[in-house]
This record gives sequence, C-alpha cells and structure tokens, in this order.
Amino acid sequence: IFLISLVIIYYFNLCRRENTAIGTTDSQLSDDPELGNIGIENEQNVELMCFQGGEDLTVPDVLDAPGEVVGKTSYSTLYRANLPRNNSILLLRFLRPACSATIEDVVPAAREIGLVRHSNLVPLRAFYVGSRGEKLLVHPYYAHGNL
Repeated sequence: IFLISLVIIYYFNLCRRENTAIGTTDSQLSDDPELGNIGIENEQNVELMCFQGGEDLTVPDVLDAPGEVVGKTSYSTLYRANLPRNNSILLLRFLRPACSATIEDVVPAAREIGLVRHSNLVPLRAFYVGSRGEKLLVHPYYAHGNL
C-alpha cells in the first residue's frame, strides 16, 4: 500500500510540473520580440497564435464556426468552417492528441510554419492550443484545390 501511494504521489507531482511548464511557455511566447506581427490571445490557458491574414480571428470565432467535415486522416480531421462575422470560409485541421507532439515541441514549429510565405504553399492563418492540449491549424479554404 505504501508503494502504491508513493507512485500516485509521484504521478501527481509529474502532472503538476507539466502544467507549470506549459504556463511558462505561454508567457514566453507573448514576450518574444522575434514574433513580429503574430498576435497571441490567451484566455484561461487557451492560446491562439494569429499570422498574416488571420489577425482578425478570435478563439470564439474559430471554435464556434459552423462547418462540415471535408476529410479525415489518421492524424487529423478537416473541417470547412464558415465565419459569419467576417464572411469568410476557412479550413480547420484538428490534430488528434495521440498523433501530435507535446505543446512545447509543436508551438515553435507552428510559429516557424506560420511565418513562411510562398506561392506554392498554403499559408497558416492561425494556430490554436486549447486548455486540454487540443491543437488546431487554420488555413484558407480552396474550393477546387487538392492539397
């Protein structure tokens, strides 16, 4: 019984350390001068990084947008979402938690991808990390394109 109690205490301490590390990452992102024009919105451990073309997006706009499933892969689900506030259509890619890396690994990669602009690449408009670790990529929707 003592050994089981010790394992449970160790597990809770490990979870508490991970939550502290995630909070540190959020504060470091908002103070980083190299981000340029990236907007970061925090709402109770909810983070939305907005890149060029997605500056007007907010967390409620993205999460409450009505949409339809347009594709499923082994690692994500794609939604075509209508944003009524700014009358636009976006492609939302929800990454499955089991198939994505930790927040500490994903946020720097998303920041780099969001800053890349090229005529042959679909731009990343926003990247969302939820309070439960869910991750969402926001792209423009191309009606007749095969990405």
